[in-house]
Amino acid sequence: MNTLPAIKCALILLSVCCLSACNQEKAQALQLAATTFSNEADRACKMGADSLQAAVAMPALTRSDIATSLAQAKKFGATELDLIYADNSITDSANAPALTALNQACEAHRQLAAMYTDLPRGYLLATDEVKKAQKLVVNVTARFARLGHIFAELPSTGRDNISRIRIIEARSKAMAVADEKARAALLGSVADDILLNQTNEAQSRDLILSQFAKATVLGEKLAQTSVHYDQMTVADLLESLREFSALYGNVTNRAATAQSAINSINRVEANLKNDAALSPLLDAVVGQK
Repeated sequence: MNTLPAIKCALILLSVCCLSACNQEKAQALQLAATTFSNEADRACKMGADSLQAAVAMPALTRSDIATSLAQAKKFGATELDLIYADNSITDSANAPALTALNQACEAHRQLAAMYTDLPRGYLLATDEVKKAQKLVVNVTARFARLGHIFAELPSTGRDNISRIRIIEARSKAMAVADEKARAALLGSVADDILLNQTNEAQSRDLILSQFAKATVLGEKLAQTSVHYDQMTVADLLESLREFSALYGNVTNRAATAQSAINSINRVEANLKNDAALSPLLDAVVGQK
């Protein structure tokens, strides 16, 4: 479901309905905002899981073996070499806590999405239902913010092992070529592939962090709207949804870089801790980095 057009439709409905007749539209509009957040959270969960699944141990080749065979290409150093070599213990120890945090955040987000599913149907009791979800939405947002920091620090995030295995296979074939000049040319091509893989994996990391930032920023807005829902008039909610729609567009169109994502996440974390309405709902453990 493309939720942005749906939000725009809700804005039109809210702008023309009478206050006494808008309870259902008000609940539906909040549900659409929650669905937009939920969709972005789903994408973050999938991208994070795919990234951790890809970051498994590589075939048994030593760093010195790879370095020796590629040295004549003169196009790589220790950083590039790291891209095709992963130690089992490093990979497993780094990814285990990340996977646990990811699973916890994604399960909490699914619980939250379920709470909003039938909101318009029971709109006369919507205020009570939204109150029940307030604490969860604040802490789900904090969990996704924390995931951004965890994934930013992972040495193995976004590793494309299929490409790396192909690189190692190409290197082995090159080493089997008897002609020195031909072998050097093939190894030079392998070195180029390593550098390209470095670029691709850096872009993959940026996209993952950007997705966590999207979920975090939209989660904060949903939390603010949920906390103040019972005091909001139709006009208030209309303005809130306009801001939500604009925020969705801004976050989606923003250039995906690791630093911009972390900056957005840091802003949300500060807001959650300093907002008088949100901070009392924030669990201490969840709010930690």
